[in-house]
Amino acid sequence: MKVLLKKVFWNHYDHLGSLVLLNLLWIGVGLPWLVLGGSMLLTGGRLWSRGEVVGLPMVLVGLDVLWMSPPTVALFSVVKGYVSYRPEEVRGWFGALRSNFWRAQALGLTVASGTAVACLGFGVYVRWGPVGMLLAGVMLWTLWLWKTATLFMPAVLAFRNPSFSGAVKGSVSLAGRAAKFSLPFSTLVVLWSVLTGITGVGLVIFGPASASVWVATAFRELTDPDASDDEEPRGWRDIIRPWEA
Repeated sequence: MKVLLKKVFWNHYDHLGSLVLLNLLWIGVGLPWLVLGGSMLLTGGRLWSRGEVVGLPMVLVGLDVLWMSPPTVALFSVVKGYVSYRPEEVRGWFGALRSNFWRAQALGLTVASGTAVACLGFGVYVRWGPVGMLLAGVMLWTLWLWKTATLFMPAVLAFRNPSFSGAVKGSVSLAGRAAKFSLPFSTLVVLWSVLTGITGVGLVIFGPASASVWVATAFRELTDPDASDDEEPRGWRDIIRPWEA
């Protein structure tokens, strides 16, 4: 985790200007997904605050709409170069958007549908007494695994360029195989996204571009045998006195 945090920091530091530009592209071109997902988030949040349980599934599905979208997959296609310490141009975002559009959109619909079904199952099982509570607990863990797989799905598409079924299998397999890391990591990314999104400025400057750096860095650390601690030799002194680097 220490190495991951170090690489995440320097990946932000080295490409801050590009990440801001990528985030603005994601907001501008991805406006339809932003409007739909944002509306679901706001509506679900209001319902949940009034004690209506249907609000939480709506929030989760809204997050799926925002995250597993063609603009997000295009974002990862550029960021994968940053986290692999390779030069990558921002204009590559447009080509990645075109080439991954329909596959990413189909996966987004699948992810949102899976979340809705899992939430419905939990709501049904929780009313069945003791046995139902056990089944509801299993469904809750399944939902968490599914959401974690969703977090890594754009990275799987960007790094491996798999088929539709390959993207689903690869994401679920990674989330399950590295559950001790991936489940807490998914919570960390959500918390970071909330912190950066509390203010409108933070959402515009960082937003999904920052989250993609976190996820892409973690994905590469988990899957790329060429990833090593020696890739990032810089330390805190390089921030204070960069001319000595």
